[in-house]
Amino acid sequence: SKFKEAGYSTHQIGKWDVGFASWKQIPISRGYDTSYGYLGKSIDYFTKHGDGYCTNNYIDLWENDGPALESLQDIDMDEYSETIFANRVISKIEEMAALRDDSADGNAPFFLYYASHLPHYPSQLPETCVADGLYTEFDDDENQCSGGNTVVFPGYYEDTTAWSCRAILQAQVKMLDDIVGDITTTLKENKLWENTLIVLSSDNGGSLELTETAGNNYPLRGGKATFLEGGIRGVAFVSGGYLPEARRGEIENGMMHISDWYVTFSEMLGVTASDEAAAAVGLPDVSGYNLWPLIAGETDESPRTELVMNKNVYYSGDYKLITGGGTKYAFWQSPIFPNASTPTQAELESMILKCDSQKNWGCLFNVVDDPGEHVDLAYEQT
Repeated sequence: SKFKEAGYSTHQIGKWDVGFASWKQIPISRGYDTSYGYLGKSIDYFTKHGDGYCTNNYIDLWENDGPALESLQDIDMDEYSETIFANRVISKIEEMAALRDDSADGNAPFFLYYASHLPHYPSQLPETCVADGLYTEFDDDENQCSGGNTVVFPGYYEDTTAWSCRAILQAQVKMLDDIVGDITTTLKENKLWENTLIVLSSDNGGSLELTETAGNNYPLRGGKATFLEGGIRGVAFVSGGYLPEARRGEIENGMMHISDWYVTFSEMLGVTASDEAAAAVGLPDVSGYNLWPLIAGETDESPRTELVMNKNVYYSGDYKLITGGGTKYAFWQSPIFPNASTPTQAELESMILKCDSQKNWGCLFNVVDDPGEHVDLAYEQT
């Protein structure tokens, strides 16, 4: 990995979800010195069962190159999985601080990738969520997530009509917020904060599959797995003592794709951003931009001016072109969503934006002036 080329130790905790069909695809074979988490898309927070794409139930909890536990009897079905991962992150930071203290030059750089499961289906919470102040019910809530979940936490309502799905998701977000706070405190207590750059980023917008969760992307349109900004536009922030003080608390709207971090980190580390292994077998080299000058405030313009998201979505400057037969969940959520009057998931999914039905050039939006994608400019811009 590029971090290892620069002398960093590398560690992965939490979700992987980028392949595990062979040993070559797991984290320990992809540049990480240590790994602890689950390899698939999602796990049950209590049983640790992986997503049900296999014919039988399976435990998806791995450490380095093997199962994290010696036997199925060792699995604590009452322990919330994200608590395990969060504790691992704290322990890893403390371990790295000890290595720094023991090193001859007082330097032991490390890269820690923590991919939290929160907030994500299944709609489950730790049993202590009420006592910890995470879970608060709302009067105007809904219970659709009971269709894809069997239990929220031990002792929660057996009557699924009493479930509060928005409250469950917001409790998951609050728990993640507390975990991030604990990580920040640990870095500061171990005198690592001033030399640390923290990047927190979502991988997509909130899911509108209300039988499983209760996402909300207000004021954007659409959600996860759509071509609309509610699904594509990510939420992110950069922090840590390494971030120039003048940039702290500022909002940056320059265009960036998550793949740009590869080039950005490489150039910050002083190593080439090229993927020599890919080039050696005739594959395209890395495509990305160094965004650190923009993030650090050294320039006020992003080097990225266009972006191909997939075969149906293209960004150029302020504009976004959508082609194809249509994209589902093409509706706008309200500030308080979902609520007791929200239509069913099937009804929401059937709200489709068709971009090729009456014209053959697609839908066009100015996502800088109109990030909510209210006005299709396709006709007036032709």
